[in-house]
Amino acid sequence: MSSRKFSVLRLLSNLANSAPSPSSSITPAEDDDGSRANTTLRLEPAVRKFVDDQAKHYGVSSQQFIAMMLKGLMTGGSHEMVQQASLMESRIYDVFARNKLSPSQVAIMLSPFGINASVLKDPQSLLEKVTPEMISHLSDKFGVKEEWLNGVSDQIFSDRNYDRSQFQLVQEILKEKDSTDRVHVHFVMEDGYQPLEDEGESSWAKSRVHAGFIIEFQTEEATKYLIIRHQPWGYKRTRIEMKTFLMFLERGEEVYYPVRGYQGWIIEKNKFDALFSGTVWPSDILEFRAQGVKTGANAEVYLEDMVDQDGQALEEFEVEDVSLAYESSKLPLFHKAYREIFTTDPEVIKKYISASEEERAEMKESLLKSCD
Repeated sequence: MSSRKFSVLRLLSNLANSAPSPSSSITPAEDDDGSRANTTLRLEPAVRKFVDDQAKHYGVSSQQFIAMMLKGLMTGGSHEMVQQASLMESRIYDVFARNKLSPSQVAIMLSPFGINASVLKDPQSLLEKVTPEMISHLSDKFGVKEEWLNGVSDQIFSDRNYDRSQFQLVQEILKEKDSTDRVHVHFVMEDGYQPLEDEGESSWAKSRVHAGFIIEFQTEEATKYLIIRHQPWGYKRTRIEMKTFLMFLERGEEVYYPVRGYQGWIIEKNKFDALFSGTVWPSDILEFRAQGVKTGANAEVYLEDMVDQDGQALEEFEVEDVSLAYESSKLPLFHKAYREIFTTDPEVIKKYISASEEERAEMKESLLKSCD
């Protein structure tokens, strides 16, 4: 018997032993060696009638029918657990492989959980050492859901809703930036996009094309993704909000702050849906772009396509609206704070943004003195 099957049976036994004692005892009609167990079976009348009717239908005794049901429950449960254990094993190793981690790197990362290089060579040895704490650590480290790692869900990533909240989105990026080597933003549009010639505002529900953002955080050990819930492009408010964030990225290009890289995509609807449902790895979808093509599947979308003020924007009719929305938001203050107080600390920047001009001057002077 393999160690995995033994673990499943042992778990089933533990679950059975820890269950509350029923008012009546139920024991299979025969033990494994064929000898009959001296038992008494007491059932409620309605349950007894159901058992007797089913036993008669299958041509077996009532005790044999009960034994069949219990065996089916046990076998089904064990098969499900084996499948989940197999998924857990493959997904843990998949996370390591996708992040191009060597066995020695993984061993160092998981040493607090008793994992070493020899354990990593044997998947079943690794499974025996998996704990909820280790799953939680991997979830935080790589930004994947615990339920997915545990083999009980197909959703790898959770999505986050920043509708009407670009300021909070930038704060989230700053919070991650302190422990991140590189922040990369992917702007993703659904296939079917054609540049709008006028406002042509549609309702939220009737918008034909949607768009959203995938934020990629890269470190030496891990790449994490922040999936931002997509919004309807045909609805003016959400379109302006997305373009406002794009303008923030465009204005920050010269200082590489807080984002080091940007890519814009148009992808097929089925891939778009899978990407924003969190059931696929973004790196599997965002691979190839048709350079220079502005519409159609796999086309690329430059920042200036949406926010350029020199006549290059694809939707030139509302560039001024986007600029006004950007300037009236607090987003320009992030770049102002970065230039004036030379910090990426999100708490310091948050304090700077909410301060008066006099308080900002004092903060700047204080920080400059600390550098002397």
